[in-house]
Amino acid sequence: MIESLTAEIPHPTREGWTLLLDIEFLTSRYSCIYGAGCKGIELNKPKAGCCSIGAFYADDEDRKNTERMFEENMPSRLMENYATAKRLGVSAKSGNDWKTRVVNGSCIFLNRKPGNEGCSLHVLAQEMDVSHVKTKPHICWLIPISAEEDEDDQTIYITRHTVDDWGGNDDEPAIEYWCMGDEEANTANALPVFISHHAELTNELGEEAYKALCNALRRFYPNGDLFNRSTFMEDGLTVKKLIHLTIVTE
Repeated sequence: MIESLTAEIPHPTREGWTLLLDIEFLTSRYSCIYGAGCKGIELNKPKAGCCSIGAFYADDEDRKNTERMFEENMPSRLMENYATAKRLGVSAKSGNDWKTRVVNGSCIFLNRKPGNEGCSLHVLAQEMDVSHVKTKPHICWLIPISAEEDEDDQTIYITRHTVDDWGGNDDEPAIEYWCMGDEEANTANALPVFISHHAELTNELGEEAYKALCNALRRFYPNGDLFNRSTFMEDGLTVKKLIHLTIVTE
């Protein structure tokens, strides 16, 4: 584990901007452990994972995409709260902001019963054979990654989503458990985060920035033969293949 080490590289498509990379996190073996040791951000709701409080949308486009996914693609068999969602809608106002509606103490998209347990939008992505970045709200598919933009410094800091990011303070944190501090979650993956989370990083940063990130992090990862499972279109069909990640160095 590399402690508190960052790499700074120029952003390839945003002139004057810099990517600041948290090497420790991006080369770690973190993986979501929902259903395999996750205690839930509220300890009395382990089956809710990090879905206890609903998800705030990044913007109107994020909200409309989530609502469209439900209205156009979600079958009732994949979503426990389908009838409620059809009656009330999947979104609700929270102050001046919009978020996913909370039903029975958790996000409306949460399934609790075995079979489709977890986020129904994640289950929908699996059913549609697409990445979950296409079906879920921005914050839901981006976690555990945090991409903080600093307009003054023109820097994007790619790091882990922390307990502090949930709000609250040291005396009274907003959540009771967070997997980023769980050793089991941080050793659960066979691949480093910057490879296993290629879909999230590419969708957030763009393809050129993701390639630059890989080039920078390769030196901190001893095995150059990095493989990743990628989904792409071929002759109109979605095909899954094991692809060798080619990293081009300057």
